[in-house]
Amino acid sequence: MIPQGNTHDMRKIVSAIIISCCAALFCAVASAQETALERPRVALVLAGGGALGIAHIGVIQVLEAMEIPVDIVVGTSMGAMIGGLYSLDYSPARMKEIMLEIDWGDMFLEQSSSNANQYRSSTDRSRYFANVDFDGRGLKIPGSFLSERKMIYFLDRVTLPTSSPVDFDLLPRRFRAVTADLETGERVVLGNGSMADAMRASLSIPGIFAPYNIGGRFLVDGGIVDNLPVGTARALGADFVIAVDLRGGTPFTYESIERNPVSVVSRSMDIMIRSNVEPQLLDADLVLSVDLSGYQVSDFQKAAEIIACGEMTARKAFHEIEAFKEKLGPLAPGAAIPKHAETHAIARVIVEGGTEKMRSHVATSFSPVVGTIPDDDLIKQSIESLDLEGIYEEIRVKRVGDESAPTLQVTLSRREKPGHTVQLGIGYAATYSDSTTSVSGLSAGVVFRGVTSDDSRLAFSVMMLDSPAFEASFIQPISAFLFVESLFKASKETSVHRSESTISYLYQTKALEVELNLGFQPAEWAEISTGFGYEWIQHDQLPDLPSGEIIGSTPMAHVLFSLRQFDSPVFPLDGLSIQLRYDQSIADAGSGRSFRTIETEGQIIRQLGLPLSLTAWWKAGSDFSLTGDSDSAAPLYHKPDLANRQFFPGPLELNERLGSHVAGIGTEIKFQLNKASSTVSFPSFFLLQAAAGTAMQDATDINQFSGFINLNTALGIGVRINDGFGASLRFGVTRGFQNEYKLFASLDLGSFGY
Repeated sequence: MIPQGNTHDMRKIVSAIIISCCAALFCAVASAQETALERPRVALVLAGGGALGIAHIGVIQVLEAMEIPVDIVVGTSMGAMIGGLYSLDYSPARMKEIMLEIDWGDMFLEQSSSNANQYRSSTDRSRYFANVDFDGRGLKIPGSFLSERKMIYFLDRVTLPTSSPVDFDLLPRRFRAVTADLETGERVVLGNGSMADAMRASLSIPGIFAPYNIGGRFLVDGGIVDNLPVGTARALGADFVIAVDLRGGTPFTYESIERNPVSVVSRSMDIMIRSNVEPQLLDADLVLSVDLSGYQVSDFQKAAEIIACGEMTARKAFHEIEAFKEKLGPLAPGAAIPKHAETHAIARVIVEGGTEKMRSHVATSFSPVVGTIPDDDLIKQSIESLDLEGIYEEIRVKRVGDESAPTLQVTLSRREKPGHTVQLGIGYAATYSDSTTSVSGLSAGVVFRGVTSDDSRLAFSVMMLDSPAFEASFIQPISAFLFVESLFKASKETSVHRSESTISYLYQTKALEVELNLGFQPAEWAEISTGFGYEWIQHDQLPDLPSGEIIGSTPMAHVLFSLRQFDSPVFPLDGLSIQLRYDQSIADAGSGRSFRTIETEGQIIRQLGLPLSLTAWWKAGSDFSLTGDSDSAAPLYHKPDLANRQFFPGPLELNERLGSHVAGIGTEIKFQLNKASSTVSFPSFFLLQAAAGTAMQDATDINQFSGFINLNTALGIGVRINDGFGASLRFGVTRGFQNEYKLFASLDLGSFGY
């Protein structure tokens, strides 16, 4: 038993011990916090270098694994892009995932979406690979080689985790992007505003991307003045600087001067950039030089390999990095983890710009975002679906307002009305089998807009080589949805079928046509028109096919419905087209007799996941006659035609494609190779096609239907250079009316849009 006095003393002792322990614990925590607060500030400086800059991800991966704290990130060009993501606390793993998911060919080489009249524009884009605007002062050559719209859309999406505008010092890691003023040549360091704009401005490689306007200054790639901005990091108060330098490209040889003049320009740029990099290296505490010999600034498709090079460089420098870490002194647990603000769900969507109807439509498209933390795929789908409408120049998205209840702001800029345009197209199609057929054409066009009113359109086009033609048209809008069109066309069509030693058949058709149409445009991608015209037709060496009596001239009336909406005219992965046309000769107005035809053609293309799409195609037509040579049968020039280069690339005899009644169906599977390959730059596709069709001269031929079937299957590859130029090579087998199977190869080059 403890005496009462001793108990009282014991309580004092215990209390003193507890107080002492708490005080010691408090001092330890305070000391650790003080150590953390007094830890030297570390800056990571990332050099520019196009695709080579993706190597920074591999370096950052190793630095994080070794728990090197980074407080400040400064970058130029691609270094600004990777650095910007890192300053937003993107992990190296997530950055790598993003880089590998990007379809770089699609991002850089996509065609600008169509102008306000998407239907006419999409037709032009399918016929011409080059379109250059001009005005009274001459041609208006674009200030950049590559498109930037999808790049800025991408940057908007990846920077959505932070508000805009924002002070870059308030990010999880302080950030600066280095650019150059194109007018003054001054170095411009961006430290506030839009993260997406800052990253985009620093990526403005002269001649490749257009200069970017921020605050009235046209900014370009900072690499021309400061490609490794160590001095900027020091100015921000960095005590220690890690500089990541990039060395790559193909070694220069004197032979390259003769074979590739571009190499001289490229080498000159390298010398200029190295001259501003070398002095900066001397001021860095740790330099990691990534050897990227053999890789080019354009090798975005080799992102995985380039990231691996950056990682390997950092791992080889393990001891140097450890020595650098020791200079920082004791590091508190978690010192390498930056402060990070909690991300909240989007509270609402607001839309600025455009008309009230546009704003309502766009708000509906983005409504699924409300109540969620924005999903990148959902934002991307919303932007792409709106972009396909061809109405908006840009669709910008950013987070604004209170961080606890942020707002998604969508800003629309209406596409400017296009000016006058010069156009150029080229096409070549050949099929090689037991006989050879080929056709080649060179086309040129000019479009004048605003001749009589803002939306009027006067167009001239000339086709040369195998099927010469001249066409002139004038479109005059008379209301928001109605227009009047006048058309004049002169053409000569020649069909030649050659075997090894003979010409199987040869015929020519010369035609002169004039039309006056009244049209209705219910949507940007559809037209309905009706009109009257007059035709003068002259035939030479007609083939032996049943047809109505040849008519040298005839007045015609027609009704046309046409719908066209593709993501690209060449090898589209998504879209829809439908065309339905009815023609009627007018006997009372001078035609020798009456005949009529109806024809329809269309296809539906749907994506089955990112790299795969499925197409369903149909074509049908009839002249409503019982026999191919009756009085009501259409003359040869107006006979329905089964020919379709996409689905019937194999050889077709004339009686297998022309008839009083034709019908065909087909399907195509396209697999985009870029999704599975890191070596292909342009959008490239594996093609698998199958089609069946019939052409009957008499209605009674339906009783022997099996004897009038064409079958065609083919597989091959295709490449889309742009929306007006592609190439495909296909091999296949076809079976005609004679039940004879023939192997064939087909080659298509140029403007062969769907």
